[in-house]
Amino acid sequence: MTNAYKLPKEGDLYMVIDSHGHTFELIYGYYEETDRARGEPVVIYPDLKNSPIFTKEGYPLVTAVQIPCENYKVEQGHTPEECCSDCIYYSDSKKEIDICLCKKKRKQTEAIETRVGGDEE
Repeated sequence: MTNAYKLPKEGDLYMVIDSHGHTFELIYGYYEETDRARGEPVVIYPDLKNSPIFTKEGYPLVTAVQIPCENYKVEQGHTPEECCSDCIYYSDSKKEIDICLCKKKRKQTEAIETRVGGDEE
């Protein structure tokens, strides 16, 4: 009996990820039209760098394979791989999408002003 490996097709579902109140469907596809010439599709991750999503605490979600930001830092003695998953601020390197705990990347939550006695001029 042989275990035939079925190559993924464009649009096939790779996995569904629930991360801190957000759901992501990772599908197979191509990042660029020129990638089609290379052959089989790859897993497409959301572009959380250009379209950020934050936790309710203000921390950004990032993908493990994302190109790191200017705050990228690895633990002493580790070889950098130049992706967020090996950064000291990535909360769980075993997850495909998780939180960046860098305080410099945290979005400040806006304080809600409440005024006693209504609006003042």
